[in-house]
Amino acid sequence: MGIWINILTLGTTGQSLAARQKLALDLPLALRSFVASSRGTREYVGELPRAVTRFRYNLSDASERTLLEALEREFVDTVVDDVINGVEKSLRLVELCLAQPHASLHELVHSFPWEFGLKRSAEWKRKHVADQLRSMFTAGVPLPETVATALGDEGEPCFAFNEIAFAVAPKRLEWSWSDFKKQQEYGQEFLCIAEAGDEAGISAEGVDLIIP
Repeated sequence: MGIWINILTLGTTGQSLAARQKLALDLPLALRSFVASSRGTREYVGELPRAVTRFRYNLSDASERTLLEALEREFVDTVVDDVINGVEKSLRLVELCLAQPHASLHELVHSFPWEFGLKRSAEWKRKHVADQLRSMFTAGVPLPETVATALGDEGEPCFAFNEIAFAVAPKRLEWSWSDFKKQQEYGQEFLCIAEAGDEAGISAEGVDLIIP
């Protein structure tokens, strides 16, 4: 059983404290752990750091590769936080189902603590909740039978609740990298400086710095 499924299962059995301990401690270590380097510092190892390294090698812009190499640990931490946030949302849905076991699907959608400013239609939200719940049933998460009744025939089992696959998917790394640059306000000026610092090694390489 994966950690994500384990967290949801703990949540459905009323063990929210244990679920949140796994969310805060076990989940991050499943994505990246630490080893001592020859320089006396800690280096990241694990599935996520390896995926980020592959992602960096595949970036077409040399200046972006330089930037990510300089900020690789920070980016890995950002992706870990994103995954924790995603897992926590599903745990909140489980906790809501336990708190309101006889709620209709409409009531669950209305009561869910959506992110402030989320620009999604009511239809999208209903489908998202239904798909999450259907996926939980398919994965063996022991939700109350009243939830199955409320769900009816809605929802598709399109979520695997696999924390590793969720973290290292190439498309999500692409989106996370774009968001990371915006959040950190790294743009053309910073990348020009980073590129200038590498001129001794790659003086003949010309790079177009077209950064969103």
